Amino acid sequence: MTIRHRTHRPVRPRALDVTVHTAADPAAPVPSAHCVAAGVPGFGADHSAVASTPHQRPPLRVLVVDDAPDIRALLRAMLSDRGDVLVLEASGGEEALALAAADPPPDLAVVDQNMPGMDGVTTTRQLKALLSELEVVAFTAVPGAEREFAQAGATHHFLKDRFGDLVGFITERAARADDAREASAG
Repeated sequence: MTIRHRTHRPVRPRALDVTVHTAADPAAPVPSAHCVAAGVPGFGADHSAVASTPHQRPPLRVLVVDDAPDIRALLRAMLSDRGDVLVLEASGGEEALALAAADPPPDLAVVDQNMPGMDGVTTTRQLKALLSELEVVAFTAVPGAEREFAQAGATHHFLKDRFGDLVGFITERAARADDAREASAG
């Protein structure tokens, strides 16, 4: 039995040649370290750009559902140096459901509570109805909705003032996904 130790690499600034398009405005490119919507190489029906070699594994697809673009951008930036996480963005519940229906679907959804239109609990419930195996976590500004989110199918609740806890959770999930893929391949 081999025990693997994971160490965190220091974040190094680097130039990236990636253009991202959000579902809200597919024509407006946004520079980013990760592809956001279906149709961008590495996210969509063509998986060859993501898993082109046996040693390169598809990333953990994390759908961030929050109406605040600053929150989405911050989370994307905090995960941008990880090659094993792909951040997808939705500004509301309806957009999240459209992205979740894409191929391949997200592996994890991070959902805010207070959004225009569909609220976070309703979004969680509908995401779970669409993809029962999808793990959903709540990411809210204030405590109090934990029970509602849990009843809707969320597995965890993170407060926005504890951003690092959520990033750590996503990092752990990405490592687990890597370990599971290695175990099934070996």
